[in-house]
Amino acid sequence: MKIAITGHTSGIGKALFKYFESHSVIGFARSNGYNISRLADRNNILAHLTDVDMFINNAYNNFDDSQLVLLTSVYNLWQNKDKIIVNISSRYTTGSEKYCRDKEQQDIFCKSKEFTLPHIINLKPGLVDTNRVKHLQGKRLSVDEVVSVLDFALNASFKIHTITFGQTND
Repeated sequence: MKIAITGHTSGIGKALFKYFESHSVIGFARSNGYNISRLADRNNILAHLTDVDMFINNAYNNFDDSQLVLLTSVYNLWQNKDKIIVNISSRYTTGSEKYCRDKEQQDIFCKSKEFTLPHIINLKPGLVDTNRVKHLQGKRLSVDEVVSVLDFALNASFKIHTITFGQTND
């Protein structure tokens, strides 16, 4: 299986990259020249996905809706193909209004594609112990717990579309 991950150099993306290291895995992050907020970089990512089986849409940019744009673009590229998109959303619902709106739009998109191909798995963890939420109070999931939930979703005997898990600081 060939897997591509955005934001693979820290947090959830880094844990997923390590988890899938026995497969053919490629990563796209700002540190290796891929900024999802730039159209040229998104197009370059898409060009690498023709022979990929699973795309993990993990990277988030605070300043635009590029994670949703990339999700939509990969879905359109792979429409009607037996591939998997894993979208890393969030159940975190307070704080930055933009962040909440962006994640809600991703959730709406994923829900609208539940019974189509490619198969989308929308993960909605609560607070995860990453740099993004280090300033927040509350019980946190480890990145390894997020990996375990994805492992469950991928290996279940039935198709899972959305999993909401963990706590928020609401």
